[in-house]
Amino acid sequence: MRAPTPFRQWQWICEILGTFLGGVMIAVVVYQVIARYTPVPLAPWTEEAARFLFIWTTALIAGPAYVRGAYIGVDLVPVLLPDRVFRWWMRILHLGALIFAFELMRRGLDLGERTMNQSTPGLGITMGYINGAMGFAGLNLLVMVIGTILMPQRRAAYGETLETAEAMQSAKGDG
Repeated sequence: MRAPTPFRQWQWICEILGTFLGGVMIAVVVYQVIARYTPVPLAPWTEEAARFLFIWTTALIAGPAYVRGAYIGVDLVPVLLPDRVFRWWMRILHLGALIFAFELMRRGLDLGERTMNQSTPGLGITMGYINGAMGFAGLNLLVMVIGTILMPQRRAAYGETLETAEAMQSAKGDG
């Protein structure tokens, strides 16, 4: 499934930044493991850095994961629906995701704003920037859900589940 161009650009930027931060997070965690089992001194900031990088990496890939259908879900039911009902079913599901994303953004930004006067003990970063990741994740998801709603709702995006559904229907016809 491909979103319209501005959404694809947003998705690409989020994927690149998420991949970069994920790589930095892996490097920090590898350093932690090496430092724990060798004489290399363990830096006290690495624990916080790994946690905060994980939070922001997750916030960055939330939207692209939605567009790619990478979230866990039961998609056998929509695949078995007739075409016309399928399109409406998917739009209703996207509407639910849209409402969730808006609420996540609203509450995440509120939490980030309320914690702007706190700082982390190890790195000294303002907690509002860390907690604001939840608001960014909501915004990211909101943008990508809108892009998904604007795309045509096709069964081909469900790949393996479609094959499973067809196999189940043919097995039902054989019995």
